[in-house]
Amino acid sequence: MKRIVIQTPGRLHFGLIDMNGEIGRIDGGIGLALDVPYTQIEAKRSDGVQVVCEEDEEIGDRLEHAVHAVCNAYDLPGASVAIQERPLAHVGLGSATQTLVGAAQAVCRLYELEKPVLELGRLVGRGGTSGIGIGAIESGGFIVDGGHRFRRGERARWRVRLLRLGL
Repeated sequence: MKRIVIQTPGRLHFGLIDMNGEIGRIDGGIGLALDVPYTQIEAKRSDGVQVVCEEDEEIGDRLEHAVHAVCNAYDLPGASVAIQERPLAHVGLGSATQTLVGAAQAVCRLYELEKPVLELGRLVGRGGTSGIGIGAIESGGFIVDGGHRFRRGERARWRVRLLRLGL
């Protein structure tokens, strides 16, 4: 495959559960994947890394770092990644996670690698607080994130996809 175009859904995150760890878990929450707005990403094979995000240059350095991380982790020669469409940044739609994890997913699929979304999220530095954005990419629908154990350093998450809503 020489070129691939993928879309990742926007998401709404309805807050963190037990932010102080009183019940022994932190950073869980609930969220909802959205069909619109979405992030559309094009990836092409390349001998190096090039990235373009004309709609939001602020994420350009992070995007370049993410593509390098994927290429280095899986010994890929490179990719040219262009963000063709993206929701506004900093309005609560998960645009950074959807862009960075989506770009990682696009590069992997370009080279016919199927990697778990959670693994790609860790690789590009997303999903460390809440798993709602990762869950939206992974399964869509309504997402319940059970958080992780408090002060144990474990990333033991459980997510349940309760239903897929055709919004």
